[in-house]
Amino acid sequence: MNGDEAAIDAAREIERSNVPQKVPTQVVYELYVGVGHSERTSREAETIRSVLQTRPIIDFTEDVAKQAGCIDGQLRRDGSRIGQGDIRIAATAIRHNEPVITGNPNDFNRIPDVGVREY
Repeated sequence: MNGDEAAIDAAREIERSNVPQKVPTQVVYELYVGVGHSERTSREAETIRSVLQTRPIIDFTEDVAKQAGCIDGQLRRDGSRIGQGDIRIAATAIRHNEPVITGNPNDFNRIPDVGVREY
């Protein structure tokens, strides 16, 4: 989260709407990259732990991996590349019929069938 106020505000707004917030394992990984990069590692880790403990984590399963592979292959065929992490997040969202909530929708908007909610 690392001080991204827009992300924090979006999470609070969704929380108020009582919509379940599922978190892909790729997002957990990316959050903890931020912990490792933070000057305040223990504080950042505690913030993330408190957020994650109230939300279901969605695993990167074989079905999600197959979906991600197809997405990556289609993008490569079309000459369009995006990060592997974003592909995994999009595939997880598609397989679980959930939107991706992001402050940077450009890459996700190039993936068919993924719903995107920008903050």
